[in-house]
Amino acid sequence: MKKLIPHHSFVTKGAFVLDDKPVLIPELCSGIDNIGALKKFVQHGVIKTTDANEFESESEFIITNVSFFNWLKKTDLLSYTIFCDEDYFNDVPTFYKNEWSKDINTNSMDLIGWTVNKYTEPACFYGIFPIQCTVIDNVIKECEIINISIINDFGLIDCYKNAKEISDINTSKDPYNEIWRPLAIYVDKFTLHKIQLLKKQA
Repeated sequence: MKKLIPHHSFVTKGAFVLDDKPVLIPELCSGIDNIGALKKFVQHGVIKTTDANEFESESEFIITNVSFFNWLKKTDLLSYTIFCDEDYFNDVPTFYKNEWSKDINTNSMDLIGWTVNKYTEPACFYGIFPIQCTVIDNVIKECEIINISIINDFGLIDCYKNAKEISDINTSKDPYNEIWRPLAIYVDKFTLHKIQLLKKQA
């Protein structure tokens, strides 16, 4: 496995629920209703959008200062960060790639699982994945667990080996000969505590 570096972070108001259990697949997590919370983060100079545009409720961002997590604790929101290797940046470039806080790394955060994407398309919607979802007019209509043996308590693929195998299968079947890549999902201690509580309540 190549070295993992942060690609983008996201703030969500909660986890998707499937069979009474929290699922942290990024594309299933909804954005926030209160855009003011994100704008406060901007005002404190701790985050920047990955596309250099104004913040919206589902904006992806980079964390420029780890004091972001201190502000996060004052809200009821969750945050996750996608880590990838350098190849994914060729697929999905971002602004401010070199302005991430040096304290955001795989040693300072907790890995909660893996997902698989082609560019910004998640395998759970458009490919092969242990959880398959039906999406009509950008609305999630149905989700079903296809292979419970390789997903963890957060609805994510349990290890890099299995995520790489899923990505390779999707690549081999892709009608446009495009590459699918495994992406790692990391969270801070505060978010980890909150999603562990969600798991216990399920």
